[in-house]
Amino acid sequence: MPEYKAQRPEMPADLRPQLDGIAGWLQAANIASFCREGVEADDYIACLARRAAERNMAVVIASADKDFMQLVSPRVGIG
Repeated sequence: MPEYKAQRPEMPADLRPQLDGIAGWLQAANIASFCREGVEADDYIACLARRAAERNMAVVIASADKDFMQLVSPRVGIG
């Protein structure tokens, strides 16, 4: 685990059982989702935002996470 993540708390125990239900709902709603052990959501968000911007798509990341500020560009914004 990278050093900067060492102090992060574990996922709450009551959240983990909900993940399968959430994934099932997203699939039923035909909404893409990505989940892989060891890959954090912010990594997926950054990758998808960059790919969309490269294809001249406008992107708005809905998050209060200031780490996403490094992605801001003429095509990528934070909302």
